[in-house]
Amino acid sequence: MIGVDLSTKMLALAAEKNIYSKLLNIDFNDALALCCDLDLIIAADSMVYCGDLSTILCACKKALKKSGVFAFTLEKTSKYPFVLQQSARYAHSAKYIDELIAQSIFTLLCKKEIILRNQKDALIEGYLYVLRVDKKK
Repeated sequence: MIGVDLSTKMLALAAEKNIYSKLLNIDFNDALALCCDLDLIIAADSMVYCGDLSTILCACKKALKKSGVFAFTLEKTSKYPFVLQQSARYAHSAKYIDELIAQSIFTLLCKKEIILRNQKDALIEGYLYVLRVDKKK
């Protein structure tokens, strides 16, 4: 299991868990460029720092093996395609993500509306997506 984060503090916390074979202090896209034949990529609460997600989907496709799975969370907005919020996080519309998936080689396995976290006594709504590389596309 490989952990990736730009925050050295987050990587230090991850190291304490003693479950990662490798921890990388680099950008998500740079990390994906180093990987191939992965079974699973999980991006929990990290895609919110990117607006346009098309490049990330392509990078994940290259890093995953056939039938590999990409699971990620996003903050929710009705503004198409996405919006940079005051929190310095992006929120994405479901329509935008659905269009990206339709244009990609991924098959949608799961899409759920979820509560991501409680921030300053406000529930932050979002999505959980689980995609699989489709051998047929």
